[in-house]
Amino acid sequence: MSADIFLGDSQFDWSKCLCITNRHLCPGTLEDQLERHVLPLRPRAVILREKDLTPAEYSDLLRRVAAIDPLLRVRFATFVARPTCL
Repeated sequence: MSADIFLGDSQFDWSKCLCITNRHLCPGTLEDQLERHVLPLRPRAVILREKDLTPAEYSDLLRRVAAIDPLLRVRFATFVARPTCL
């Protein structure tokens, strides 16, 4: 794979990709990184894999991230108590 794929090469079909998060690897906020770099590419889904959050913290993060893309053109998969999808 070339670096162009990760920069949004228009020939790469991002709709077949899953984005799995780890906010500890992101400079700035996870929401900012998703809004600027991931959601515009329209991956098939975003999996919020933030294992160190309490269920309440995780729900809050999910609400903030989902608010970035109110039309939910990208699915957000969550795995807290039981698998759910928005």
